Amino acid sequence: MSTLHIISSIEACDQLQFVSHHDTILLCNDGCFGQTRISAGDANVVMLQTCASARGIVPEAGVELISDKDWVELTITMNNSITW
Repeated sequence: MSTLHIISSIEACDQLQFVSHHDTILLCNDGCFGQTRISAGDANVVMLQTCASARGIVPEAGVELISDKDWVELTITMNNSITW
């Protein structure tokens, strides 16, 4: 079962102890600043391009930039989503 973890604050990055390798972590809003705090293991990590651009953030290696349209598609294709 796959879950989309939507991270919208730096503090929320510390709450991801139970992420599975089937999950995707989406960094948005101020959650983009927390990309170095995430220990994702095998989980897929993506960052919303509009949020990264607005904050002048360049994603680290292994973090993919996605569009708003991609975010909608992720929400539809994942079994669950949790906003932290």
